[in-house]
Amino acid sequence: MSKNVATIQAIYAAFARGDLETLKSHLADDVTFDDRESYGIPLIAPRRGPDEAVAAFTTFRDNVDIVSSRIVKFLEGGDTVIAWADSTFVWRATGRRFSDAYNMNVFEFNADGKVALDTHGLLLATDPSIGK
Repeated sequence: MSKNVATIQAIYAAFARGDLETLKSHLADDVTFDDRESYGIPLIAPRRGPDEAVAAFTTFRDNVDIVSSRIVKFLEGGDTVIAWADSTFVWRATGRRFSDAYNMNVFEFNADGKVALDTHGLLLATDPSIGK
């Protein structure tokens, strides 16, 4: 297993146990977390820096119940790792359940081996009504 994949596994493990400081330690000082338009969905919002990036994980935890989520595989090329997950979530505000067998998180690493970009591809991004 590569060092970058091991880092992503450590990030997921830290999130699962609520250890946001360890999660943050794997992020570059200039990390960008999701650089896309938010469409008013709190989970999808451009964030800059480790504190804002960690806040995205908190926002996720505060709004979503994880019914199931498993990594299907890691895909890697150069400084990029894609974590492909099969996930089912419930949006708490509406009780709406959504599943995505192709939930992709794209991580780009800097020269120091820290995550410089994290862009996630939840089904939520293509169906904004889930959050309403």
